[in-house]
Amino acid sequence: MLIDYWKEESQYSKNHWLAEVDAFQLQLEDKITTNLAQLAEDNLPRLYGKAKKNAVRKSRLPENRFPDHCPYSLEDIKNRQ
Repeated sequence: MLIDYWKEESQYSKNHWLAEVDAFQLQLEDKITTNLAQLAEDNLPRLYGKAKKNAVRKSRLPENRFPDHCPYSLEDIKNRQ
């Protein structure tokens, strides 16, 4: 989320953030089951709300800078490049 919406910092931190995304995706790939994927899909709006709060706190950007609803599908999250 920060990569897409925190443009001011992205130029400095993008490579680091992408490396973190890669690491999380590898961990997820090893652990996700069909049931866990369904649970994540069912809870995506709530999980996005928490991630948005975290992004607002971390970036100190106004809350309206980020979408109200998750712009990513679970498949997007699992396969983001």
